[in-house]
Amino acid sequence: MSDSRFILRGSLLNMGGMIARTIFSLLNILLPRVFSQATFGMFVSLQSFVYATSTLVGLGLNQGMQWWIPRLKAENRFSSGTVWNGFRLVMISSTVIVLVVTLLFALFHSLLPKTLHEIPVIFFCICMAAIPANVVLYYSCGSLMGIRKPQYTALYAQFLSISLVTVIALILSLTHLSYALAWSLLSANLLCAGIVIYHLRHHIPPEPMPRLMSIDKKLLDYSLPIAFYSTVISALECIDLWLVFMILGAKKAALYGITLMLAGGVVQVSRSYSRLIVPVVSGMDSNTLRIKLKDVFSYSVNMVLMIQFAIVFTMFFFPKELLSLAGTQYSVDTMPFLILVISYLIVGYSELSGQVILGLGKSSILLWIDLTILVFATIMNALLIPEFGMRGAALSTLTAYSTRGFIYVTIQTRLAGQWLYNFRVMLNAVWMAIVFICIVIIQPQIASLSFFQRIPLFLTAMSLYALWVWRNREQMSPRY
Repeated sequence: MSDSRFILRGSLLNMGGMIARTIFSLLNILLPRVFSQATFGMFVSLQSFVYATSTLVGLGLNQGMQWWIPRLKAENRFSSGTVWNGFRLVMISSTVIVLVVTLLFALFHSLLPKTLHEIPVIFFCICMAAIPANVVLYYSCGSLMGIRKPQYTALYAQFLSISLVTVIALILSLTHLSYALAWSLLSANLLCAGIVIYHLRHHIPPEPMPRLMSIDKKLLDYSLPIAFYSTVISALECIDLWLVFMILGAKKAALYGITLMLAGGVVQVSRSYSRLIVPVVSGMDSNTLRIKLKDVFSYSVNMVLMIQFAIVFTMFFFPKELLSLAGTQYSVDTMPFLILVISYLIVGYSELSGQVILGLGKSSILLWIDLTILVFATIMNALLIPEFGMRGAALSTLTAYSTRGFIYVTIQTRLAGQWLYNFRVMLNAVWMAIVFICIVIIQPQIASLSFFQRIPLFLTAMSLYALWVWRNREQMSPRY
């Protein structure tokens, strides 16, 4: 299968998982109605902490395998022992780390800051218990991605492990089980991890007589920076929510959590493509990189933006209606939501540049870039949240992602030795600027219109969008 066609197939699978996740995520709006606002605020904060921590304790081997397995296969050195020794390592290390963290939290609970002290110890421990299952799930999906099996990442990592949390929580709420939200997080990850391990054993059977092998130094040299890099990325995605929780409390965190959840539908489009870039780029030799990389990269970015614009139009015309699905109190201020939408649109334009850098084996560079941006975002949030509330958090995110995107593109161009954005993709940057101007200048006037008055404007915008997609339909077919 050619590289671009693999990206097309994989992206369609990931897109299907994203769409299914988006549909199921509509059920998330029921959680604030079923559980108290404070409980929901604590949960979304802890849930994001679980996902961020999982990337670190997993040692980055989930993404490392996506890079390492294609290289071993190209050199005819691949063996199942490589995969299963890594599996044992991440399972044991994640379990030990979780036990230590939960013990420390229980022992020093009374000494924690007020907002953290409000989190029940059992609630915290159940949520943390989901980390080993999440680590094993993503490691197994990463190994399967290394043999070009993207369907498991799409179905289990991207869709079910997230969507089942909401479904299980709603079911458990009927039983009045204590800490139902925490149990739902643990159950969803355990279930998906078990299924994916079964498939991993089928596609990469363990050796009949397993041998204890050390992890290759080159794999660790690549993966460990990714572990820190991915943790920094996860922290960067959640730092605004965490600081809203720490500074403004659990109820405001619930409001901001819903805002992030709905606006996050934009960024999921780029994630459906970004997971596919690393195994493609890592398998290219220098000559192939020079000939094919620009077309493969520009094709991917163009597809991301074409899909993102359709989602952004809907969010632009109906922000209040979308937020109010979770309750009228969640739609009082739509500006943070719209600022986050444009932030994630920028991520779609620049995030794939970071994946190219990873595919070229330069994971340590991204670590230092994103660590610097995380420090910058933390300072911005700490300064702006007390003054501007949730708007300050959203503005900090916009500034951080814009700065990071500029640096990504600059570094990518230098490493690849060429400018990877073709003319059509660069033209999309102009459309992004127009969207940003519309949000700042025009959207307040549109928001003053009634729901039915906005429908003709929305249909007109979507018609122009459909015409634009039709004129660019040839760009949707991969050349390689």
